[in-house]
Amino acid sequence: MKILFLMRFWPYFGGGETVTRLLISEFLRRGYEMYVAYWWDRSENRVYLDKDKILKFKMKVPSPSSTNDIPSSCYETVFLQLADLIDKHNIDIVINQWWPYEIFKNSLKIPLISCHHLSVMKKESNYVKKVYHHIFPRRFYAKAFEKLNGLYKVSDALVFLAHSYQCEFEKYTPSFDKEKKTFFIHNPSTYSGDTTMCTDKKKEILFVGRIYENHKKVSRLLYVWKNLLDLGYLDWKLKIIGDGPDLEKVKLLSGRLNLCNIEFLGSKDPYEDYLTASIFVLTSQVEGWPMTIVEAQHFGAVPVVMNNFSALNEMLSNHSGVIVDSSDPQKMALEIAKLIEDKKKMALYSQNAIRQSKLYEVSKICDDWDDLIKKIIRKFNENHLL
Repeated sequence: MKILFLMRFWPYFGGGETVTRLLISEFLRRGYEMYVAYWWDRSENRVYLDKDKILKFKMKVPSPSSTNDIPSSCYETVFLQLADLIDKHNIDIVINQWWPYEIFKNSLKIPLISCHHLSVMKKESNYVKKVYHHIFPRRFYAKAFEKLNGLYKVSDALVFLAHSYQCEFEKYTPSFDKEKKTFFIHNPSTYSGDTTMCTDKKKEILFVGRIYENHKKVSRLLYVWKNLLDLGYLDWKLKIIGDGPDLEKVKLLSGRLNLCNIEFLGSKDPYEDYLTASIFVLTSQVEGWPMTIVEAQHFGAVPVVMNNFSALNEMLSNHSGVIVDSSDPQKMALEIAKLIEDKKKMALYSQNAIRQSKLYEVSKICDDWDDLIKKIIRKFNENHLL
Protein backbone atom coordinates (compact mmCIF):
# COMPACT_ATOMS: atom_id res chain seq x y z
CA MET A 1 0.00 0.00 0.00
CA LYS A 2 1.15 3.53 -0.80
CA ILE A 3 0.21 6.21 1.75
CA LEU A 4 0.78 9.94 1.24
CA PHE A 5 0.82 12.39 4.18
CA LEU A 6 0.21 16.11 3.57
CA MET A 7 2.21 18.44 5.82
CA ARG A 8 3.02 22.13 6.05
CA PHE A 9 6.49 21.75 7.62
CA TRP A 10 8.78 18.72 7.39
CA PRO A 11 10.28 16.98 9.26
CA TYR A 12 10.05 19.12 12.43
CA PHE A 13 7.76 21.79 13.81
CA GLY A 14 5.40 20.49 16.49
CA GLY A 15 3.32 17.57 17.72
CA GLY A 16 1.67 16.88 14.36
CA GLU A 17 5.02 16.32 12.70
CA THR A 18 6.18 14.09 15.57
CA VAL A 19 3.04 11.95 15.32
CA THR A 20 3.44 11.65 11.56
CA ARG A 21 7.06 10.52 11.85
CA LEU A 22 6.08 7.90 14.45
CA LEU A 23 3.24 6.55 12.29
CA ILE A 24 5.39 6.52 9.16
CA SER A 25 8.11 4.50 10.93
CA GLU A 26 5.55 1.93 12.06
CA PHE A 27 3.90 1.74 8.64
CA LEU A 28 7.32 1.21 7.04
CA ARG A 29 7.93 -1.62 9.48
CA ARG A 30 4.67 -3.18 8.26
CA GLY A 31 5.84 -3.04 4.64
CA TYR A 32 3.93 0.00 3.36
CA GLU A 33 5.41 2.61 1.03
CA MET A 34 5.37 6.07 2.61
CA TYR A 35 5.26 9.47 0.91
CA VAL A 36 5.21 13.03 2.27
CA ALA A 37 4.15 16.16 0.37
CA TYR A 38 5.00 19.34 2.24
CA TRP A 39 5.38 23.09 1.86
CA TRP A 40 8.42 24.17 3.88
CA ASP A 41 11.64 22.65 5.25
CA ARG A 42 12.16 22.66 9.00
CA SER A 43 15.10 20.37 9.79
CA GLU A 44 16.53 21.95 12.98
CA ASN A 45 19.76 20.01 12.24
CA ARG A 46 18.29 16.86 13.75
CA VAL A 47 18.33 13.34 12.34
CA TYR A 48 15.17 11.24 12.33
CA LEU A 49 14.77 7.53 11.72
CA ASP A 50 13.79 6.15 8.33
CA LYS A 51 14.36 9.46 6.54
CA ASP A 52 15.97 7.65 3.60
CA LYS A 53 12.98 5.30 3.22
CA ILE A 54 10.41 8.08 2.79
CA LEU A 55 9.75 9.66 -0.59
CA LYS A 56 9.45 13.42 0.06
CA PHE A 57 8.07 16.07 -2.27
CA LYS A 58 8.34 19.78 -1.55
CA MET A 59 5.52 21.76 -3.15
CA LYS A 60 6.25 25.02 -4.94
CA VAL A 61 4.69 27.60 -2.62
CA PRO A 62 5.64 31.06 -1.24
CA SER A 63 7.50 31.45 2.06
CA PRO A 64 5.40 30.88 5.20
CA SER A 65 3.19 33.72 6.44
CA SER A 66 2.83 34.70 10.09
CA THR A 67 -0.02 32.18 10.33
CA ASN A 68 1.97 29.42 8.58
CA ASP A 69 -0.46 29.34 5.66
CA ILE A 70 -0.22 29.90 1.93
CA PRO A 71 -2.34 32.44 0.02
CA SER A 72 -5.59 31.15 -1.45
CA SER A 73 -4.30 32.12 -4.90
CA CYS A 74 -1.90 29.15 -4.61
CA TYR A 75 -4.55 26.52 -3.89
CA GLU A 76 -5.19 25.48 -7.49
CA THR A 77 -1.47 25.22 -8.28
CA VAL A 78 -0.86 23.12 -5.16
CA PHE A 79 -3.78 20.83 -6.07
CA LEU A 80 -2.39 20.27 -9.57
CA GLN A 81 1.05 19.44 -8.13
CA LEU A 82 -0.59 17.01 -5.72
CA ALA A 83 -2.75 15.36 -8.40
CA ASP A 84 0.33 14.88 -10.59
CA LEU A 85 2.23 13.31 -7.68
CA ILE A 86 -0.65 10.91 -6.94
CA ASP A 87 -0.90 9.89 -10.60
CA LYS A 88 2.85 9.35 -11.11
CA HIS A 89 3.31 7.22 -7.99
CA ASN A 90 -0.05 5.39 -7.93
CA ILE A 91 -0.83 6.55 -4.39
CA ASP A 92 -3.62 4.55 -2.70
CA ILE A 93 -4.75 7.02 -0.04
CA VAL A 94 -3.98 10.54 1.20
CA ILE A 95 -3.88 11.58 4.87
CA ASN A 96 -4.23 15.34 5.19
CA GLN A 97 -2.63 16.58 8.39
CA TRP A 98 -2.63 20.35 7.84
CA TRP A 99 -3.73 21.53 4.40
CA PRO A 100 -6.87 23.74 4.14
CA TYR A 101 -10.01 22.13 2.78
CA GLU A 102 -10.34 24.70 -0.04
CA ILE A 103 -7.46 23.00 -1.87
CA PHE A 104 -9.66 19.92 -2.41
CA LYS A 105 -12.63 21.53 -4.17
CA ASN A 106 -11.91 19.06 -6.98
CA SER A 107 -11.75 15.34 -6.29
CA LEU A 108 -8.38 13.60 -5.96
CA LYS A 109 -9.91 10.39 -7.41
CA ILE A 110 -8.54 8.44 -4.42
CA PRO A 111 -9.66 8.40 -0.75
CA LEU A 112 -8.82 11.42 1.42
CA ILE A 113 -8.64 11.27 5.23
CA SER A 114 -8.39 14.65 7.00
CA CYS A 115 -7.27 15.19 10.59
CA HIS A 116 -8.22 17.89 13.11
CA HIS A 117 -5.45 18.49 15.65
CA LEU A 118 -7.11 20.72 18.26
CA SER A 119 -10.15 20.67 20.50
CA VAL A 120 -13.43 21.51 18.81
CA MET A 121 -14.78 23.79 21.54
CA LYS A 122 -12.39 25.96 23.53
CA LYS A 123 -13.26 26.46 27.19
CA GLU A 124 -13.52 30.15 28.01
CA SER A 125 -12.17 31.66 31.23
CA ASN A 126 -13.92 35.01 30.60
CA TYR A 127 -17.35 34.94 32.29
CA VAL A 128 -19.20 36.96 29.61
CA LYS A 129 -17.76 34.83 26.79
CA LYS A 130 -18.57 31.69 28.76
CA VAL A 131 -22.25 32.68 29.05
CA TYR A 132 -22.41 33.69 25.37
CA HIS A 133 -20.79 30.39 24.38
CA HIS A 134 -23.33 28.45 26.47
CA ILE A 135 -26.33 30.22 24.90
CA PHE A 136 -25.09 30.47 21.30
CA PRO A 137 -22.52 27.68 20.81
CA ARG A 138 -22.88 27.48 17.01
CA ARG A 139 -22.48 31.23 16.60
CA PHE A 140 -19.54 31.31 19.02
CA TYR A 141 -17.70 28.59 17.09
CA ALA A 142 -18.84 29.60 13.60
CA LYS A 143 -15.31 29.93 12.17
CA ALA A 144 -14.10 26.66 13.69
CA PHE A 145 -17.14 24.79 12.40
CA GLU A 146 -16.78 26.37 8.96
CA LYS A 147 -13.33 24.80 8.66
CA LEU A 148 -14.47 21.45 10.06
CA ASN A 149 -17.57 21.34 7.88
CA GLY A 150 -15.37 22.08 4.88
CA LEU A 151 -12.99 19.24 5.77
CA TYR A 152 -15.96 16.93 6.34
CA LYS A 153 -17.44 17.67 2.91
CA VAL A 154 -14.24 17.09 0.90
CA SER A 155 -12.97 14.08 2.90
CA ASP A 156 -13.90 10.42 3.02
CA ALA A 157 -13.13 10.47 6.75
CA LEU A 158 -12.58 13.20 9.33
CA VAL A 159 -10.43 12.08 12.28
CA PHE A 160 -10.43 13.76 15.69
CA LEU A 161 -7.94 13.19 18.50
CA ALA A 162 -10.51 12.18 21.12
CA HIS A 163 -14.01 10.77 21.35
CA SER A 164 -15.18 13.93 23.12
CA TYR A 165 -14.12 16.07 20.14
CA GLN A 166 -15.94 13.78 17.73
CA CYS A 167 -19.09 14.06 19.87
CA GLU A 168 -18.84 17.87 20.04
CA PHE A 169 -18.61 18.11 16.26
CA GLU A 170 -21.53 15.74 15.71
CA LYS A 171 -23.68 17.53 18.31
CA TYR A 172 -23.39 20.99 16.79
CA THR A 173 -23.08 20.10 13.11
CA PRO A 174 -25.90 18.83 10.88
CA SER A 175 -25.21 15.61 9.01
CA PHE A 176 -24.27 16.08 5.36
CA ASP A 177 -25.08 12.51 4.40
CA LYS A 178 -26.42 9.35 5.95
CA GLU A 179 -23.02 7.72 6.18
CA LYS A 180 -20.97 8.54 9.23
CA LYS A 181 -17.56 9.89 8.26
CA THR A 182 -16.23 10.95 11.67
CA PHE A 183 -13.76 8.91 13.74
CA PHE A 184 -11.29 9.43 16.55
CA ILE A 185 -7.75 8.13 17.01
CA HIS A 186 -5.46 9.22 19.84
CA ASN A 187 -1.89 10.41 19.35
CA PRO A 188 0.77 7.77 20.10
CA SER A 189 3.42 7.97 22.78
CA THR A 190 6.81 9.23 21.63
CA TYR A 191 8.68 6.86 23.93
CA SER A 192 8.58 3.09 24.36
CA GLY A 193 10.02 0.54 26.76
CA ASP A 194 9.43 -0.40 30.39
CA THR A 195 9.56 2.52 32.84
CA THR A 196 7.90 0.91 35.85
CA MET A 197 11.17 1.32 37.75
CA CYS A 198 11.38 5.13 37.30
CA THR A 199 12.03 5.62 41.00
CA ASP A 200 14.79 8.24 40.93
CA LYS A 201 12.33 11.10 41.21
CA LYS A 202 13.45 14.48 42.45
CA LYS A 203 11.65 17.54 43.73
CA GLU A 204 11.13 18.78 40.20
CA ILE A 205 8.13 20.17 38.36
CA LEU A 206 8.43 20.04 34.58
CA PHE A 207 6.87 21.85 31.63
CA VAL A 208 7.64 20.80 28.05
CA GLY A 209 6.14 22.67 25.12
CA ARG A 210 6.25 25.51 22.66
CA ILE A 211 6.50 28.89 24.40
CA TYR A 212 3.50 30.38 22.63
CA GLU A 213 1.33 32.42 24.96
CA ASN A 214 -1.81 32.34 22.83
CA HIS A 215 -2.08 28.58 23.30
CA LYS A 216 0.21 27.41 26.10
CA LYS A 217 -0.27 30.30 28.57
CA VAL A 218 3.16 29.77 30.16
CA SER A 219 2.67 33.04 32.04
CA ARG A 220 0.02 31.25 34.12
CA LEU A 221 2.61 28.65 35.02
CA LEU A 222 4.92 31.34 36.39
CA TYR A 223 2.14 32.59 38.66
CA VAL A 224 1.50 29.00 39.76
CA TRP A 225 5.19 28.74 40.63
CA LYS A 226 5.10 32.04 42.52
CA ASN A 227 2.21 30.73 44.62
CA LEU A 228 4.09 27.51 45.36
CA LEU A 229 7.16 29.47 46.46
CA ASP A 230 4.93 31.62 48.67
CA LEU A 231 3.59 28.40 50.21
CA GLY A 232 7.14 27.50 51.22
CA TYR A 233 8.19 24.91 48.62
CA LEU A 234 11.63 26.45 48.25
CA ASP A 235 13.34 23.06 47.95
CA TRP A 236 11.47 22.32 44.69
CA LYS A 237 12.57 23.33 41.19
CA LEU A 238 10.59 24.31 38.07
CA LYS A 239 12.12 23.30 34.72
CA ILE A 240 10.78 24.79 31.48
CA ILE A 241 11.80 23.05 28.24
CA GLY A 242 10.90 24.58 24.91
CA ASP A 243 11.36 27.51 22.59
CA GLY A 244 8.96 29.82 20.84
CA PRO A 245 8.01 33.39 19.96
CA ASP A 246 7.17 34.37 23.55
CA LEU A 247 10.20 32.92 25.35
CA GLU A 248 11.81 36.29 26.06
CA LYS A 249 8.53 37.74 27.34
CA VAL A 250 8.15 34.80 29.71
CA LYS A 251 11.72 35.22 30.96
CA LEU A 252 11.09 38.93 31.59
CA LEU A 253 7.96 38.08 33.57
CA SER A 254 9.96 35.59 35.63
CA GLY A 255 12.39 38.38 36.48
CA ARG A 256 9.63 40.82 37.39
CA LEU A 257 8.10 38.25 39.73
CA ASN A 258 11.53 37.62 41.33
CA LEU A 259 11.14 33.88 40.86
CA CYS A 260 13.84 31.53 42.10
CA ASN A 261 14.57 27.84 41.48
CA ILE A 262 13.42 28.09 37.86
CA GLU A 263 15.36 26.92 34.80
CA PHE A 264 14.68 27.80 31.16
CA LEU A 265 16.37 24.97 29.27
CA GLY A 266 15.40 25.89 25.71
CA SER A 267 14.72 23.34 23.00
CA LYS A 268 16.21 19.95 23.95
CA ASP A 269 15.38 16.27 24.27
CA PRO A 270 13.42 16.08 27.56
CA TYR A 271 14.15 12.37 28.13
CA GLU A 272 16.44 12.83 31.16
CA ASP A 273 14.16 15.49 32.63
CA TYR A 274 11.10 13.23 32.41
CA LEU A 275 13.07 10.56 34.26
CA THR A 276 13.66 12.77 37.31
CA ALA A 277 10.52 14.96 37.32
CA SER A 278 7.88 14.13 39.92
CA ILE A 279 5.18 16.38 38.46
CA PHE A 280 4.35 17.59 34.95
CA VAL A 281 2.27 20.77 34.56
CA LEU A 282 0.22 22.19 31.70
CA THR A 283 -1.66 25.50 31.85
CA SER A 284 -2.79 25.71 28.21
CA GLN A 285 -5.95 27.44 27.07
CA VAL A 286 -6.08 25.43 23.82
CA GLU A 287 -4.94 21.85 23.20
CA GLY A 288 -5.78 18.78 21.18
CA TRP A 289 -4.19 15.61 22.55
CA PRO A 290 -0.95 16.90 24.13
CA MET A 291 1.80 14.39 23.51
CA THR A 292 3.75 15.82 26.43
CA ILE A 293 1.09 14.53 28.85
CA VAL A 294 1.45 11.01 27.45
CA GLU A 295 5.25 11.34 27.55
CA ALA A 296 5.14 12.45 31.19
CA GLN A 297 2.84 9.54 32.06
CA HIS A 298 5.25 7.13 30.38
CA PHE A 299 7.96 8.18 32.86
CA GLY A 300 5.67 8.34 35.88
CA ALA A 301 5.70 12.14 36.17
CA VAL A 302 2.20 12.91 37.45
CA PRO A 303 0.39 15.37 35.15
CA VAL A 304 -1.40 18.30 36.80
CA VAL A 305 -3.40 20.07 34.10
CA MET A 306 -5.88 22.94 33.86
CA ASN A 307 -9.21 21.67 32.55
CA ASN A 308 -9.47 23.69 29.34
CA PHE A 309 -10.05 20.89 26.79
CA SER A 310 -12.55 18.04 26.96
CA ALA A 311 -10.09 15.27 26.01
CA LEU A 312 -8.40 15.71 29.37
CA ASN A 313 -10.92 13.40 31.04
CA GLU A 314 -9.89 10.63 28.64
CA MET A 315 -6.17 11.30 29.06
CA LEU A 316 -6.14 11.40 32.87
CA SER A 317 -8.65 8.63 33.54
CA ASN A 318 -7.96 5.88 36.09
CA HIS A 319 -6.35 8.32 38.56
CA SER A 320 -3.39 8.88 36.25
CA GLY A 321 -3.20 12.64 36.80
CA VAL A 322 -4.84 15.64 38.45
CA ILE A 323 -7.41 17.81 36.66
CA VAL A 324 -7.66 21.38 37.97
CA ASP A 325 -11.15 22.72 37.26
CA SER A 326 -9.98 26.30 37.11
CA SER A 327 -7.59 28.58 35.25
CA ASP A 328 -6.68 30.25 38.55
CA PRO A 329 -2.93 29.84 39.26
CA GLN A 330 -3.53 29.94 43.02
CA LYS A 331 -5.97 27.01 42.86
CA MET A 332 -3.56 25.02 40.71
CA ALA A 333 -0.74 25.70 43.17
CA LEU A 334 -2.92 24.38 46.00
CA GLU A 335 -3.65 21.17 44.05
CA ILE A 336 0.07 20.66 43.43
CA ALA A 337 0.78 21.28 47.12
CA LYS A 338 -1.80 18.63 48.10
CA LEU A 339 -0.10 16.15 45.78
CA ILE A 340 3.35 16.94 47.16
CA GLU A 341 2.18 16.46 50.74
CA ASP A 342 0.40 13.15 50.03
CA LYS A 343 3.29 10.82 49.15
CA LYS A 344 1.07 7.72 48.89
CA LYS A 345 -1.19 9.48 46.39
CA MET A 346 1.83 10.70 44.43
CA ALA A 347 3.23 7.15 44.19
CA LEU A 348 -0.17 5.69 43.22
CA TYR A 349 -0.81 8.29 40.52
CA SER A 350 2.72 7.82 39.18
CA GLN A 351 2.22 4.08 38.67
CA ASN A 352 -1.27 4.65 37.23
CA ALA A 353 0.21 7.16 34.79
CA ILE A 354 2.74 4.61 33.54
CA ARG A 355 -0.04 2.05 33.01
CA GLN A 356 -2.21 4.63 31.24
CA SER A 357 0.59 5.51 28.81
CA LYS A 358 0.72 1.92 27.56
CA LEU A 359 -2.68 2.48 25.92
CA TYR A 360 -0.96 4.86 23.50
CA GLU A 361 1.96 2.73 22.34
CA VAL A 362 2.65 3.47 18.69
CA SER A 363 1.91 -0.10 17.55
CA LYS A 364 -1.58 0.06 19.09
CA ILE A 365 -2.35 3.49 17.64
CA CYS A 366 -1.04 2.37 14.25
CA ASP A 367 -3.41 -0.63 14.41
CA ASP A 368 -6.29 1.85 14.65
CA TRP A 369 -4.96 3.80 11.67
CA ASP A 370 -4.39 0.60 9.70
CA ASP A 371 -7.98 -0.52 10.29
CA LEU A 372 -9.39 2.89 9.34
CA ILE A 373 -7.31 3.20 6.17
CA LYS A 374 -8.39 -0.23 4.93
CA LYS A 375 -12.01 0.52 5.79
CA ILE A 376 -12.00 3.84 3.93
CA ILE A 377 -10.29 2.37 0.85
CA ARG A 378 -12.78 -0.51 0.78
CA LYS A 379 -15.78 1.83 1.09
CA PHE A 380 -14.35 4.21 -1.54
CA ASN A 381 -13.88 1.37 -4.02
CA GLU A 382 -17.38 0.01 -3.37
CA ASN A 383 -18.94 3.44 -3.94
CA HIS A 384 -17.05 3.97 -7.18
CA LEU A 385 -18.10 0.58 -8.57
CA LEU A 386 -21.75 1.56 -8.32
